[in-house]
Amino acid sequence: MERVVAAQLQAFLVDTDFLDPAQSGFRPGHGTETALVALINDLRQELDKGSVSLLVLLDLSVAFDTVDHSILLGHLAEMGLRGTVLQWLRSFLEGHSQMVSLGDTCSAPQPLSCGVPQGSVLSPMLFNIYMKLLGEIIRSFGVRCHLYTDDVQLCHSFPPVTKEAIQVLNWCLATVLDCMRANKLKLNPDKTEVLLVSRRAEQGIGLQPVLDRAALPLKTQVYSLWVLLDSSLSLELQVSAVARGAFAQLRLVC
Repeated sequence: MERVVAAQLQAFLVDTDFLDPAQSGFRPGHGTETALVALINDLRQELDKGSVSLLVLLDLSVAFDTVDHSILLGHLAEMGLRGTVLQWLRSFLEGHSQMVSLGDTCSAPQPLSCGVPQGSVLSPMLFNIYMKLLGEIIRSFGVRCHLYTDDVQLCHSFPPVTKEAIQVLNWCLATVLDCMRANKLKLNPDKTEVLLVSRRAEQGIGLQPVLDRAALPLKTQVYSLWVLLDSSLSLELQVSAVARGAFAQLRLVC
């Protein structure tokens, strides 16, 4: 039944062009490959122009488990789902409970008012709908974004001499934080990473984004969708890591 509903919901999302154009997660014709190609292409074009780019990789805590049912159902109603369809999705989300077991002791079951069922084909699609507003907020500041379900990456590029650009990025991050809190999602400043993409490392001096009053240090390498990116976008570190893994497997065979 879930697969039938998922197929119909996917067709509805395609027909209405509802999902964010930057969202690559769980969409036909999209995937981690297309997300990485789009991201690296954007960064390379800015690098060729001589611009400096800051790639911010936001970290969300257990995002699928904190989706608020009432907010999600409100989004579903706003996108045009009504009647039996909306009632079925409500029954899919609600009526679950959880308990804690320790040895022979169990706590009393507690009703769940948040979270989408893990392992369901519907859950990633519902999460994409839940996150729809985020991309619009980010782009309203002139900042690009690339989304893969709960993997959110902001990309802000500017000439090296433009120091005011960091203020724009900070305003964008503050608004994103407010949006996350309004939707009961939690951002982790301590685990959020920032990659400086530039021709020279000194171009990053004085460029330090702030999230929830915590300064985000600039890094020279980060993992983006399991691919290791460096400041020059050479991908040498990623190639070396893959080669080491391949040779390790070959030695096991030999």
